Amino acid sequence: MRTPPLKTVLGTKGNTAALMDGTVRPNGFVLDFERALARAEASCGVIPASAADGIERASRDVRFDLRALVREARRAGTLAIPFVKQLTSAIASHDADAARYVHWGATSQDVLDTALVLQSRRATQALLAQVGRLGDAVARIADAHRRTPTVARTLLQPATPVPFGWKAAVWLDALTRSRVGLARAAAEAEVLQFGGASGVRAAFGAAGDTVAQALARELDLVLPSTPWHAVRDRVARLGSEVGIACCVVAKIAGDVALLMQPEVAEAFEPTGPGRGGSSAMPHKRNPVGAMLAREAGLRYRGSWLRFFPALPASTSAASASGKANGGRFATFSLRRVAAPKRWSK
Repeated sequence: MRTPPLKTVLGTKGNTAALMDGTVRPNGFVLDFERALARAEASCGVIPASAADGIERASRDVRFDLRALVREARRAGTLAIPFVKQLTSAIASHDADAARYVHWGATSQDVLDTALVLQSRRATQALLAQVGRLGDAVARIADAHRRTPTVARTLLQPATPVPFGWKAAVWLDALTRSRVGLARAAAEAEVLQFGGASGVRAAFGAAGDTVAQALARELDLVLPSTPWHAVRDRVARLGSEVGIACCVVAKIAGDVALLMQPEVAEAFEPTGPGRGGSSAMPHKRNPVGAMLAREAGLRYRGSWLRFFPALPASTSAASASGKANGGRFATFSLRRVAAPKRWSK
């Protein structure tokens, strides 16, 4: 599927790849769940080992009809139903016996929510690396300009002299807090969703917990004490921390854009051929990097609120808002700069 052009402009390669690519392709997140489920069930004696092998082999060559998936998902109310249907059909064409055990004992939210966790793990790893590189760059600036005098401003009006390094240190402090909070929320969100039809894994009988533990090991996820698809606080918390990081970067970008004004002229983005110029006014030096970072941050501010309608699910089953809003993670732009690695360690 093509990546929307705006996502490519406002996102980075790592985030965009994690969020836009591979969801239902042969190396995709939902297929990762189904393969791992078959392996886990076979290791516990729930399904034949030959069935798990057949699912593993046949799923490597499966090609999904994406248009049909979208069309049928609208009718079914979930992507999981047409996905499992197409997957089962594809595996049956290679191994009819193995096809009987596709998605055995799982439910729609098990595969979709666990795929969301796998997707967000990859995206937040890329995001944390970007925040680390940005922090390295800001730390370098703060250190280099400990005694560089500039003017402080309150309500955008000149105040008293301060070192430019102090301004950069304020940015670094906020980035550090955001990085810590994002890492903590990301770690808490790396949990398996696996409850079966009503959350109690009844299809497995006494083997339910054993299968769940094996599946968590297969996917390198934590097995939570209870299924969580109707209690989405971890998802909302991670979305909140991403939003805070976006807003911190947008604040820094706004500061840089103001400092680049010719009448202030205290800081500038790097320049080069094709960067920051004007087609009509050759004297201009536009803050294009700051503009993209700030715009990406402000755009996510609206998406941020989509996580919260999913929180007050009224029953033990996931509400419609939980299914619709639980998995939207936005990407944003962080300009890559060369800097010491000490801050990111």
